[in-house]
Order: sequence, then C-alpha cells, then structure tokens
Amino acid sequence: MNGLHGTAYPREALCQCCLNDFESSIDGHERAITRWSRQLKSAAIGRDRAGGVMELTGKQKRALRAMAHHLNPVVLVGNGGLSESVVEKVDTELGHHELIKVKVSPDAPVNAKETAEDLHEHTHAHVVQVIGRVVILYKARKKKPTIKLPA
Repeated sequence: MNGLHGTAYPREALCQCCLNDFESSIDGHERAITRWSRQLKSAAIGRDRAGGVMELTGKQKRALRAMAHHLNPVVLVGNGGLSESVVEKVDTELGHHELIKVKVSPDAPVNAKETAEDLHEHTHAHVVQVIGRVVILYKARKKKPTIKLPA
C-alpha cells in the first residue's frame, strides 16, 4: 500500500486521511472496471446501453468501404424518389448481400444524404458512406452473416 510520495507502507502505518484516500481510489477503480466490463459485454453482442444496435466503429466502416469499392449499385433511386417499392427492394437486396450500393439519380427529388437517412430509418441498415450520389448500406443477416467485421 502506498502512502505519501509513493512510499510503500503496511495498512496499519497509514494515517486515516491517507487510508481514506486509498480506499476511495480503490472503490473508484472497482466501479470503473465494473462499468467497462459491462460496456465490453454489450459491445461483444453489438448492443448499446438502451438495447439498440450499436453504431459502426471507424475501423468497421473502413473495412466495409474497402469491401464495397468493387461493388456496382444494385438499386437505383430515380425521378419517382424513394417509394415503398424501392425501400422493399433495398431491404431484399440487403438480405441477400448484406452490403450494397444504392445510386441516386440526378433527376431524383431527394439528394443522396436524405435518401441515406430515409433508408436507414426504414430498413434499419447502417449507412457506411455517402459519396456523391452513391450510398453504401450494410445490414448483417440475422442467420449466418457472411461479412465478419473487425472488433
């Protein structure tokens, strides 16, 4: 046990104020370790404190962007905008591929960022990147996901 200036003393040799400081620092560390272990467990199952799906980390987004680089867009949002059939098509394609590109036409009534937000709300997919008129979406399959994300 350390007293003033980092000198090691037996517990009985410490004055009450040093002992109180030591015990309170131990309690603080134990609380922090307990909190961190809870956060690590929730991160391992991909959930946040509220029980919702966690956001992707920067490392995970980088890996998904690299995987999506060679993909072609599988859904095109045209001048009709983001209709119910387009959302269903995106959800179906996410179920098949997990990682897709959606291209927004220049004639579309909404821009790519608005489209990404709307698709995120309707399909619960992660928006990996919006670049130009292309949106990259990721949604892991519930059964047998094929894409392994880095921790």
